[in-house]
Amino acid sequence: MSFKKVSSKDFDSLRSKGLFDTDSARNQSIQPNKEMKANLRYLRLYLNILFLPAFEFIKWYLFKGFLLKGIDGFVFAVQQSYSKFLIQAKSFEYFYAEPIDVNRFSKADTSIKSSHLSIYMIVKNEEQTIETALSTTLWADEVVVVDSGSSDSTVDKAKELGATVLFNAWQGFPHQKQYALEQCHNDWVYSMDADEWITLDLQSEIIKTMQQDQYTSLRCLRNDLFMGKPLSGLCKLPHNNRLFIRNSGKYDLTELSHENPKVHGRERKTSAFFYHTGYNQITKLVDKLSLYANLKAKERHLANKKYSKLKIIIKFPVMLLKNLIINRYIVMGMRGFVFSAIYAYYAFQKEYMLFENYFTNRD
Repeated sequence: MSFKKVSSKDFDSLRSKGLFDTDSARNQSIQPNKEMKANLRYLRLYLNILFLPAFEFIKWYLFKGFLLKGIDGFVFAVQQSYSKFLIQAKSFEYFYAEPIDVNRFSKADTSIKSSHLSIYMIVKNEEQTIETALSTTLWADEVVVVDSGSSDSTVDKAKELGATVLFNAWQGFPHQKQYALEQCHNDWVYSMDADEWITLDLQSEIIKTMQQDQYTSLRCLRNDLFMGKPLSGLCKLPHNNRLFIRNSGKYDLTELSHENPKVHGRERKTSAFFYHTGYNQITKLVDKLSLYANLKAKERHLANKKYSKLKIIIKFPVMLLKNLIINRYIVMGMRGFVFSAIYAYYAFQKEYMLFENYFTNRD
């Protein structure tokens, strides 16, 4: 049997007639390779996030002898392990995080008006988020924005959207919130942050609560956006008391970290939620939780709370398991694991920072 040699001219002729589709063949061969590489990359990141931090802890705590330094050595080893975890988690975020598409999410209907509601918020340099936040408040009779010295376009944007903008020098979260509350004129008030927005379901629940005389407040859910996506509906979301009758609520000015009002009277709960974008990126989430942990530790130290070495040791693994299993963040896969680990480290931070405060300020 003999084979005729195909010239380049004959080859081009066959391809021009559609009898030999090289582009399709090339795409079909490349596509599986791309998918395989993507799957391998995901697997590598997955394994790195799960195991590299543990190896880092073992390296410092056991092999480098920090076990001999007591609780200080344990804390240092955990910090090194967490740093390794964040490097891997940010790599995962780089490849798999999605941009926030505001139009995908439910927002309050501005055509529905409420004449008995004041919405208030405290701000500083929130130009990137305040427009979206305020666009879900236009249905309220009054919107009060208290600025503590923005150097960007936050104030201008708030005024353009019809908010009453006031200045008050920063004195801490509770003081600033209390000042904003006192500037409201309506009987019902809603506390909001510039990185949140009210959903249509929550708007309906707010109006429904205001129409019922037996309640003085409404406790709703907070759904955090993380890596561009909201937490799964299967997760256990935190409750926040945001709507209340103005004269029934007040902030505790002795606290440093808490900015939730103390409200008296009968409380109503709802499964409706607001979206929160402040924790969307890993860096922002870590920075904010570090700030809150520091404030909480100082607050507990001033209240003469005692530190516990046992809590420092067990806090991280216990809270990690709680977040994954009880709060059900495990249903979100690796995104849920990263979110759980960051919050578990926040719980650990509060304990060891209380320990640090004790020895730094004991005189």
